[in-house]
Amino acid sequence: MTDTMDSFQQLCPACEAVLELPLSAQGRSSFCPACNASFTASTLQQHIATPVQQVRNLLSEHHRDQTLPNIRIEMITSLAFALLRRHYGYLLAWFLIPAVVMMALIVMPILEANQTLIDNPKADISWLYFYSPVIALTLCFVAWQAFLRARKVTDHAAGEPKTDPSDAPSQSFNGLIATSLATLCLLVAQAIAISVPVVASQMTAQSSAVGSTVSIGLSSLIGLLLSIGSLTVLWPLLPLCEATGFRQQNLMISLQISTANPLTSFLIGCWIAGCIALGFGLFGIGLVVTLPFAALLCTVALRCYCGIESLGMQTVR
Repeated sequence: MTDTMDSFQQLCPACEAVLELPLSAQGRSSFCPACNASFTASTLQQHIATPVQQVRNLLSEHHRDQTLPNIRIEMITSLAFALLRRHYGYLLAWFLIPAVVMMALIVMPILEANQTLIDNPKADISWLYFYSPVIALTLCFVAWQAFLRARKVTDHAAGEPKTDPSDAPSQSFNGLIATSLATLCLLVAQAIAISVPVVASQMTAQSSAVGSTVSIGLSSLIGLLLSIGSLTVLWPLLPLCEATGFRQQNLMISLQISTANPLTSFLIGCWIAGCIALGFGLFGIGLVVTLPFAALLCTVALRCYCGIESLGMQTVR
């Protein structure tokens, strides 16, 4: 939407809906048709809604007759790669400390446990179960940092104004808590998917070699599909939570976005799973690059659903 000569835009202070108000409403009491909240109209507060706010506005009850656009995965990946080429220095520099923490608290212990099992298959690595809370908390911090930096990159590409510095600490804290909860949800889904082939292999250990191999192969395939399926359904949740904090509507919005174009969401889930697998495949060092790119991919995809002009991609072409 664009301003006209006899009107201006203002965000509803309650629900963040974008309102088009006549100039005659300046300084007067107005109300939001979406949530019926009252406020004083002022041209001093007018600004275009951020892409996340546009998504919320698009999916609000007031705009329920609208439908989400059909976004192709080719456009999302090309835009993500364009932003990565231009801002890879910023992403990697700010992700350096989270990467070091991740390597020290996650990658190295897992590689050590894997080497221990290779050298001694009967070795006791039960300490990993007690160490799992540290892994989970570290992943929450790393995911928050990755999506925070991805949002800042897309904010810069869209030419959005910086937020009030006084609001930054509270916004960062809310984003950390909300992103951590979303990350934990994904971790639980991934743990369930990984446990399927493990349980199946234990149940078929006493069966014939051929039957055991087939069963393990099928269970591994099911586990892989469950893993990608959880990423397919919940990929918008992390960038939404990081940008808007903890809100009950985030899960509903995430489900509506992911189901609006199932094929694109499935391919995004495959991209995320592939990035994580590639990062671990490179002895964990690759995660320093693949995790920020996966976060950037999700953030770009979320903004694409608001209209590509909201990303300001003309500045990076």
